[in-house]
Amino acid sequence: VAVSSAGVIETRDGGLTWHGRNRGMLNDYMPNPEAEWGHDPHFVTSCPGQPDYLWQQNHCGVFYSDDGAQSWKKVSLPDVGVHFGFPIAADASDGLTAWVVPARADSERMTID
Repeated sequence: VAVSSAGVIETRDGGLTWHGRNRGMLNDYMPNPEAEWGHDPHFVTSCPGQPDYLWQQNHCGVFYSDDGAQSWKKVSLPDVGVHFGFPIAADASDGLTAWVVPARADSERMTID
């Protein structure tokens, strides 16, 4: 589950307990950019054919996990244009492929020309 101002959280027991899954995410507008909590994932999606492969966009980039959200890797490059956005879709069978719609910035929520 993606929770604004908290991060990615997971339950495996129907909601009785929850665990943060934010290792590797960055939050460059907070005092500690690598803190366990305080992230703002906009959407998390998984590859149906490879469910341990997850993707998400947030204020600090596009992130990918190949271990069921145990850890995240930043895959976006700010100078290339895909750094911030909301929509993201994972390929149905290839966990290494996703499509994103980048936005200009959190202050200008429109697509990049």
